[in-house]
This record gives sequence, structure tokens and C-alpha cells, in this order.
Amino acid sequence: MLDIRENKTSGTEFLSGGEMGRLIQEFDWSKTSLGARDTWSESLKNVVSMVLVNRFPMLLWWGKEYIQIYNDAYIPILGMKHPSPGLGHPGWTCWEEIWDVIAPLVDSPFRGGPPSWVDDILLKMNRNNRLEETHFCFGYSAVPSGDRDHQRDHQQTTDGDVAKAWQSKM
Repeated sequence: MLDIRENKTSGTEFLSGGEMGRLIQEFDWSKTSLGARDTWSESLKNVVSMVLVNRFPMLLWWGKEYIQIYNDAYIPILGMKHPSPGLGHPGWTCWEEIWDVIAPLVDSPFRGGPPSWVDDILLKMNRNNRLEETHFCFGYSAVPSGDRDHQRDHQQTTDGDVAKAWQSKM
């Protein structure tokens, strides 16, 4: 339950939201750098909750490995990469065919730089066992954190966690 006065989530109630809420709950996060769900920071739980209830396609890359968490609306963007190597995997393993293009855009806010934004970018993506020409509008921005442990882990790189919203122009 979300307690607005203390901004604390308890249990798995932050995992509402269709198929992805269920898959995130079932995923073995202890095998990732995020660790088991019960060890997640309040910041991470809050952002995951926001992503899951959003109807706009959203992807969260968390931590230095850019571990992916996304909502139901983002599933069509992944195509056959859902749920694997989509959920719980580093961004570069999922999007290796476009990583050279998007990495500088995500690295900017991750390393403390300004948010990035692109409009009508052409990406040749392998989403359905073939390269497709796609056009997207998206932006990356750091996720603010009030979590002292999380801030200490990311002192040199600001917050280091990146949220991305996609808009397909296909």
C-alpha cells in the first residue's frame, strides 16, 4: 500500500499493472544487479509503480547495467524480445543492433548531463527476427532519488537511473 504521507510502499502492491506487473513479480531479480525485490529502494519501487500504471510506452533503465523494466504499452516496441531479453536484462543486450546510436543519448543523463530528446529518429531494429526501419520520438532523463543509500552509490554519476518514453511514428 502506498502511504502518501511517508511515501512508502509495502509488499508487492507497487506492482499493479497488467501483464508486466505479474511478470515483474514472477521474475527472479536476485540474479540481477538490482537484487531481490524486497531489497529494492523506495525510489525504485515508486518509479516502477509509475511506469506500470502509465498507458504511454515506458522503459526504465536502472543502475549501471541499465537493467530494463517496462510497462504493458512498451511490449509491442520489443516485439519478440518480450519478455526476454527485454525484462531484467541490460539494455545493450536487448538493443545491441541500435546501441551505438542510443548509448550516447542515455549516457548523457546517466553521467549527470542534461536529459536527451530525439524526434523522428530512424532506427533499424530487430524486433521480429528481421531488421525493420522504425521511426521514434523519445527522451531520456535521470530519475531523482531521495534514497540516501542510492545517492551514495551514484555520487560521481548523479543518479544514474534513466527513464525513457517512446512514441512510435510508424
